[in-house]
Amino acid sequence: MPQASSLSRRLCLPALLLWGALASGAAAQEVGGAGQRAETERFLRDAVSYIDQVGPEQAFAAFNDPQGRFIVGERYVFCNRINGTVLAHGFNPALLGRNLASLRDARGKPFAAALIRIAVTEGQGWLSYEWFNPATRQTEVKDTLIIRVREDIVCGAGHYRR
Repeated sequence: MPQASSLSRRLCLPALLLWGALASGAAAQEVGGAGQRAETERFLRDAVSYIDQVGPEQAFAAFNDPQGRFIVGERYVFCNRINGTVLAHGFNPALLGRNLASLRDARGKPFAAALIRIAVTEGQGWLSYEWFNPATRQTEVKDTLIIRVREDIVCGAGHYRR
């Protein structure tokens, strides 16, 4: 599959909100604040552009660098193969090479498979789930944007609700 077109990457805000709410199983639930969403989207699009500029291997190394620009506070980039194998993970490089397709959140929601499904079927989208926040060291609701960047690669970044 070719890279998602810029038009498909720019879904209108109502569609993003609806998709994120439906994917999280709560039709009336907002996916984070508008400012947080915008910052997460800019952050992830910067990472996707970096992949295009330098290639996946060099980009993944940068995403894993704890002193690099792709880890900012609680926000970090992760990339997986479509099958769930971790290629880059800014918070936990020990996950590299592991298949996390069956990973569930704190409430048992199979969010990893849902993220991949969103990227494959829609090209991009939002998903909410409960995850460990490295900044607060608490389990919190996380809103994640996922984008399919290559035939077999998806990347994401998220923020915790405030």
